[in-house]
Amino acid sequence: MWSNSCVTKLINSSMAKSSGGVNSYAGAGKEINSLYNSWSKDKKKTGYGTYGAKNVDEFWAEVVTKGIHGNSDKYTRRAIGIAKRYKL
Repeated sequence: MWSNSCVTKLINSSMAKSSGGVNSYAGAGKEINSLYNSWSKDKKKTGYGTYGAKNVDEFWAEVVTKGIHGNSDKYTRRAIGIAKRYKL
């Protein structure tokens, strides 16, 4: 049986890909890419799987899911802020 976080991650990933990826999110794409670049350089981050490192779309699905279901950190708080600001 799938957990709620797995289902949420699948939905977030599918939505990002079906809408043309995070770069199609008007002004949000620039902020999401900046967040992804910061996240990928951070060697001290914890609580993330390796799948989010594949590309910015997978990262977005991971970070938003963790922000909703996991322990918040500086990346999840920024991601949720971006999602709210751009109504994603």
